[in-house]
Amino acid sequence: MAKIRVGESPQSVVIAGGRAWVTVDARTIPPPTSAARGGGTARLVMRDDVDYMDPALAYYGPSWQLLYATCAKLLNYPDRSGAAGTQLVPEVAQSLPVRSADGRTYTFTIRPGFRFSPPSNEAVTAQTFKDAIERTLNRRMHMPVAHEFDDIVGATAYMTGRAAHISGVIARRNTLTVRLTAPAPDILARLAQPFFCAVPSNTPLDPRGVRVTPSAGPYRVASYTPGQGVVLTRNPNYHGDRPRRLARIELTVDVPAWRAISEVQAGTADYALDGEVGRDDAQALAARYGPRSPAARNGRQQYFVEPQRTLDFFDLNTRRRPFADVRLRRAVNYAIDRGALTRLGGLGLPLPARPIDHYLPPGIPGRPDLHIYPDHPDLAAARGLARGHAGQTIVLYTCHQPTCEEQAQVVKTKLAAIGLRVAIRPMAVDTLFSRILRPGEPFDMASIGWLSDYADHDAYLNVLLESGTRIPSFHDPHYRRRLAAAARLTGATRYLTYARLDADLARNAAPWVALATRPAMSCSRRGRAARPTGSTTPISARSARGPAGKRASPARGHGDLKRPTPGRAARRAAPAAARLRRRAPGDHAPRRARAHRDATRRRRRKQRSSRCLPAA
Repeated sequence: MAKIRVGESPQSVVIAGGRAWVTVDARTIPPPTSAARGGGTARLVMRDDVDYMDPALAYYGPSWQLLYATCAKLLNYPDRSGAAGTQLVPEVAQSLPVRSADGRTYTFTIRPGFRFSPPSNEAVTAQTFKDAIERTLNRRMHMPVAHEFDDIVGATAYMTGRAAHISGVIARRNTLTVRLTAPAPDILARLAQPFFCAVPSNTPLDPRGVRVTPSAGPYRVASYTPGQGVVLTRNPNYHGDRPRRLARIELTVDVPAWRAISEVQAGTADYALDGEVGRDDAQALAARYGPRSPAARNGRQQYFVEPQRTLDFFDLNTRRRPFADVRLRRAVNYAIDRGALTRLGGLGLPLPARPIDHYLPPGIPGRPDLHIYPDHPDLAAARGLARGHAGQTIVLYTCHQPTCEEQAQVVKTKLAAIGLRVAIRPMAVDTLFSRILRPGEPFDMASIGWLSDYADHDAYLNVLLESGTRIPSFHDPHYRRRLAAAARLTGATRYLTYARLDADLARNAAPWVALATRPAMSCSRRGRAARPTGSTTPISARSARGPAGKRASPARGHGDLKRPTPGRAARRAAPAAARLRRRAPGDHAPRRARAHRDATRRRRRKQRSSRCLPAA
């Protein structure tokens, strides 16, 4: 089958006289105005389209990247390195909210001075946020994870149509109060997602998404045409302290990954939003632009690799022999060759990953720096723990992709060294997830990848070990009690408690074999020395999301688009695929675009149908 580029979004196709006639849209991305040239234009390219630019529905990582630039939220994440970049800070709220003694009520005071972009120009108020929350959770919007907010008082009645408003979200003058049915310290991180960014109160309910909505952040959506792209320009009504040095940001979609990377290298594009880099490309880029390259020795490094907030691991089925025995679970943790596995890539992604041996990945507040198991097998320790299990067969479910199957062969070889046989069962991702959740499913290990939507411990440990809705739950009453107790804590006590629990789980319970955090890559046309410190284009993103997380796509990740000094905290949550960039030089889609958009939606729907990804 041949693929023929027609330049723009197809309207119709007619076959006549042995020829195919294609009618396409006229290009509708508007050219820069003379005013837009001050500050420069960033030219972004991407293979797929965004799913929505409506904050209530946007779920795909690049959509969240763009919305980071346009959204104003109650709380947001600062552009800082290290632990500071994972701590929520006030944005439209004057300060962090006042929390009631029982942990069920949060009261925000709204900061004056935020206004929506033209043509709205309205002030952002407490009522604005109440209306935005209700619009997002309205059942007519079909927001994909609305059920995750049923712990807000009155939300269930509202989402089922039994109430006209959410009784637990109260706006009075400049205060917004959110009441919960039970303490939930992660509510602030959940409300800081793009779903709840401010939109004008008169924004219509449209399950297809409103294409262009006035925004209160540094940028606004000037145009969005499905199948063509998105244009952001500065919000003239924004007077906050987030940077907006670029005058214009243009995203062009339907650009194949290989061409996107070539365009960045040639200087005709500034940034490949979902550029994919294979092993050979990664080695070539590292040799030419990486930390050990001649460019780096001259202070001109252009290629950077950072860990992101993913966790790749093997889930061990503790409800079935042989992994009902904790000693064998620990034995496998000692026998696995994390070094060899991560050289092959993250699960399903042919790029070198970083070994990890416990369950909280980089980017989680208070994450401990632990070294519990070796990167390379300790067969003596493994054999001692595996005594009595020689000859048993381990059934390994993995994805039907080359990297997954290569890693499965490594596992098979290493476990054979301690007397275990491994039967490899490759299958499609959706099949794997549906099967491992079946009661009595005959598997022992499954390859899983996880990327949470926000930086909270609960989104890793509690969601995965307790709920039983993404992977089989870990039925150990002692650890379930400790997880439930940790989830009720706040502040530093919460961080320290989860850090201890993370170490104890990995060392003593071993329900998983932690494997890797996936790489986030960035390549700029000019090196670090050429980029002024703090020169930041405020475009960032978190993962596309399921409730508390998603199956992290290895084919294309969801990460941060920025121009800061490399190593910013936001880039640590950057995509599993490489991002290429260079320094910048200083409405509704017509009906004929729907076929392209619907195809993109189907792809996105598959990605968000579950919260975790077993190496797809």
